[in-house]
Amino acid sequence: HQFQLSATTGYTLSFGGDLNVSGGTLNLLTGIASGNGPANINLGGNFNHSAGTIAWPSSTGSEGSGNFKFTGGAGSVACTMQTTDNPAKLNVIVDPGKTVTMLCHLQTGTSGLRTMTVSGTLLCNGFLVQGSAAFSLSAGATLGITSGFGIATSPTLSGSIQSTSTRTFSTSANYIYNASANQAAGNGLPATVNNLTIANAGGSGANIVTLGQNTTVSGTLTLSRGL
Repeated sequence: HQFQLSATTGYTLSFGGDLNVSGGTLNLLTGIASGNGPANINLGGNFNHSAGTIAWPSSTGSEGSGNFKFTGGAGSVACTMQTTDNPAKLNVIVDPGKTVTMLCHLQTGTSGLRTMTVSGTLLCNGFLVQGSAAFSLSAGATLGITSGFGIATSPTLSGSIQSTSTRTFSTSANYIYNASANQAAGNGLPATVNNLTIANAGGSGANIVTLGQNTTVSGTLTLSRGL
């Protein structure tokens, strides 16, 4: 079974609730004529692609880049993708006030000039941001880091954020280290941050978070679990 859009121009598809794909094909590209604008998806609920196929706008197509945006709806949502997901023409956006918990590795596509911008909260939850989109954590945003290697600057494929393009971590953003084993902060942590939270859930001797440089916390330092 296939659900496909028949728009001949760019479009915006908005979901106030969840988007669940568990079989068949969701075709987000069919019908967009050459040069006639982007596809935009606004999602208020959870994104759950457990099976089936999503035909994302293609990196080889001539339609403009659009946005896959977590916005509105529930304040806290979850994201489950397949490793085959390749939103090559879509910028991934987490809006202010929105918390997205990753339940899988988050794919940002393998080609094209796109961005992933977090202006709300992204909780990595043991998974990685992958793909080639330029990653940006905005001022006032929050990143929950669960890799044992923390966060790293590009092009090092290490830490919770492993996009192969540029990575920008704001000095006015908030950082949470909440793995369940020892963590290094990583060289991606700015020398100045807004709020810094250490909430490592590992057992005694396996809950140490190690900074790699002098770090100034301009907001609040919270030591709730771990060292």
